[in-house]
Order: sequence, then C-alpha cells, then structure tokens
Amino acid sequence: MLAPAALGSGRSDLRVAVTLRPGPSSSPGASPSSAPGTALALEGLADQANFALHVNDDQPLVLERRARLERALELSAVQWLQQIHSDRVQPAAAYSAAREPEADAALSARPGAAVAVLTADCLPVVLWVEAEGGPVAVVHAGWQGLALGILSNAVQALRQEHGTADPLRAWIGPSICAAHYEVTADLLTRFVDPPAARSARLGDRRQLDLAALAVRQLALLGVAEVVRSGWCSYGLPAFYSHRRAQHQRQPGTGRMATLAWYR
Repeated sequence: MLAPAALGSGRSDLRVAVTLRPGPSSSPGASPSSAPGTALALEGLADQANFALHVNDDQPLVLERRARLERALELSAVQWLQQIHSDRVQPAAAYSAAREPEADAALSARPGAAVAVLTADCLPVVLWVEAEGGPVAVVHAGWQGLALGILSNAVQALRQEHGTADPLRAWIGPSICAAHYEVTADLLTRFVDPPAARSARLGDRRQLDLAALAVRQLALLGVAEVVRSGWCSYGLPAFYSHRRAQHQRQPGTGRMATLAWYR
C-alpha cells in the first residue's frame, strides 16, 4: 500500500492512498510528476492484494482486506462502488458505507470518510476544492466514462456541494499509458476533440492517451490544475493491468484501490 500523502495546493487535510499488487516488485517509486507541491512522493509500506468483489477472488477475503485497509488508514468509513462505466456520480448526501451503489464517481463531505474507486488500467481521478475542509471526489474513468461525461458530472457535483468560489484541482493516478493502449480509429470519433487523444498510428489502430484526454476535458471544465502521476499500470508491475493480463494470457486480474479523504 502506498502511504497516504497530502496533495498540497493549499490543503493540508487532504489524503490519497493507492494500493499495490503483492510481490517483491511492488514499489513504483516516487511519482515522476514535476509539479511542485502537488506531486505524490510515496513509499511502499506493505503489500495488498485485489480489492474488487467482481473478479475471481474469495469475497470474504476481499472484504477482510478492505476492513484491514480502513483500519490501517484510520478511516471512519469507505464508500465503495459498483462501477459500470457510466456517467453516474454518488453525491455526498447519499454517502453510505453500508451499500455499494452503481456509479463511477463518489463525493465525501465528512472528515475521515473516504471514497474509493477500483482500477486496472482505467483512470483513477481525485478531485477536490482548494478550500480546507471542502469536499473531495474520486472518479473511475475509462474511455466509456470519458465519452459519457463522467468528469463533467463529477465537477458539477463538487460545485453544487461546495459552491463555485474556490478553484478545483485534480490528480490522475496509475493508469495505462498510450504506448500500451491501442484502439480502433472509430473509437476516437466518440470524442469531441479526438486529435488530442492520438499519439501514433499503428496501421488501422491508434494509441489512445486516456490521461491526456482527461486533462483536456478537465481544463475545459475550468479545473485550475491537473497533475498526472505518470505511473503506467501496464508498464509497472506494482499495479494491476487488465490489458497486460490479456496479453500474457492470464485468466484475469485483480483491481487496485485509490482512496481519497480529508482529516
């Protein structure tokens, strides 16, 4: 598990944690992001395994891992989701650790109450208002969610919760990089600005930079600063990668958790 760290940008109370795959190589090192005061510089503390209930894993063991994680991070609660590649956002008023709603983003407006998303190549995006004690959100964003407008809905939900006076900031966690993410040219037509997502042509396929696409969308939504972790889920064995598992002909893969909260 990566140690919880402050994200800076005027908020000393904000925390983010990312879990790792088990194994001797489970340390991605410091985030290569060059943004001072906002980049995460984390150290590996202990190995954690899969945190998803929908993959081929023992559900009681997964629930126990979640409980151990909650205790280790000294959280009062965690809002988990049934992620469905949608544009649905769980508002802060509906926060409930007792159930897992079908949604791909969630807000918390309570100290010590975390929100979490599970990924294995898709983007985990943390959003927060700059004001101390303001709400925080996490978003699960693959190409479907980006095309449907999940980031727009999450930004709107944060502004409805807190108001528009304070700027918003974002951090993009470990996700698949363009060098390992080939898609059909037709897929790019789903986006308003597909050239921003292209990095190379490979015959009739393209390399899609999901994080760059998210940065573009967040900028258009007025988010003041977006920091990319620079961690590639495919290229770093510390992270789960659905596409890497497919290429290695593995039967499946787990999911890592990205959690955000404030104290």
